[in-house]
Amino acid sequence: IWGGFFTPTEAGAIASLYAVILGGLIYRDLSLRDLFNAFQRTLMFSAVILLIIAVSSFYGWVLVRLGIPQAL
Repeated sequence: IWGGFFTPTEAGAIASLYAVILGGLIYRDLSLRDLFNAFQRTLMFSAVILLIIAVSSFYGWVLVRLGIPQAL
């Protein structure tokens, strides 16, 4: 990031790929089952966070639609 090669998002993706390569190919400590479980947990956490964002966005829309901020 400091050298200007990657943005923070790209650096995170490259670091994740590097960790998978190190764990799976170099150290032989990461199996396909472990990798699948990690992806599955990541998917579940991401879904929960996106659900919270969606519900809060809808709640904000409802508040504005009903004029609650103006009434307060």
